[in-house]
Amino acid sequence: MKFVKVADGRVVLLEYEVSDQAHGLLDSSGEDAPLVYIHGTPGVLPLLQSALDGKSIGDVFDVTIAPQDAYGEHNPAAVQEVSRSQFPEGVDLQPGMQVSSSGGPQLTAVITQVTEDKVTLDANHPLAGRTLRFQGKVIEVREASEEELAAVGRSAAG
Repeated sequence: MKFVKVADGRVVLLEYEVSDQAHGLLDSSGEDAPLVYIHGTPGVLPLLQSALDGKSIGDVFDVTIAPQDAYGEHNPAAVQEVSRSQFPEGVDLQPGMQVSSSGGPQLTAVITQVTEDKVTLDANHPLAGRTLRFQGKVIEVREASEEELAAVGRSAAG
């Protein structure tokens, strides 16, 4: 049996859990919904990819990544209060809802507070400012097809 190790250009399937000390478990997958990615391409944190280099099927990992190496520090300037009138009438705005800008550069934010005339938006990544612990197991490693590599190239370009 040929043992394929995690390396650039290979498809990797992972079972994982992501947690932090303050909030406990933040996200997880399982055998039914593993994370699938092509190693060495954008989309998975570089330090997590480095921790997976050379691993084989069945190998476990446990890596802690500081905010600056994950999704950045929480930026107070990315929290804005806007007028309720900037949203369509009749829309039931609630904290936790994700909204996107229309026109101009694409901006996605989460509503954190709603009052009668103001809406507070946070454009930080939801995991910004958190030290994250990734634990899991490599379930599959295989060579990526030319089509898979081309698809990653198309999505990275545009």
